[in-house]
Amino acid sequence: DEAGKVITGVPARVFASTKGDVWREALVDPTTGSYSLSVAPGTWYLGYRLDPASGYLSAEEARIPVEVGQDATVTKDLVVKKADAVIEGRVLDPDGKGVPQIFIVVSKSSFKGFAGEESAFRDIFVAGGETGQDGLYRIAVPAGSYFIKTFVRPELGLLSAEEQSLTLKTGETLKLDLK
Repeated sequence: DEAGKVITGVPARVFASTKGDVWREALVDPTTGSYSLSVAPGTWYLGYRLDPASGYLSAEEARIPVEVGQDATVTKDLVVKKADAVIEGRVLDPDGKGVPQIFIVVSKSSFKGFAGEESAFRDIFVAGGETGQDGLYRIAVPAGSYFIKTFVRPELGLLSAEEQSLTLKTGETLKLDLK
């Protein structure tokens, strides 16, 4: 973690990719917090996914560069950020009923004005989740300022909720229903 403590007891996986889209992944040993990946020589980019219930954030894209030489063993510790605030609420339809299976994204930047340019959209994802059967959601994030947006499956015949901006303090649980 950010304090240098090895994280154990948390389900996680580490993945590596190349610019040529070669992909490798391995499970993290939950008793030791260690992982091992066998890869070919070259530049690899690492990412990781931890159980969202762990209170730690995942690095969903492989971005951490690692140079691997022929017959080399490289040790790379991955530092994960602890979520210290929570956004929770319900996604409601126009009749006030909870809507299941709505994907919610918390981002550093607004989706408004996104013109499809990859560089403008890079590195904005912070956390996400899906509503339960009753439309409830709970997303842990680090304290800070964000935008929250819903993504609705087209077959539901509903439009996404209006994007909202929000700021959370350490230890805060923000209640936010989205319609």
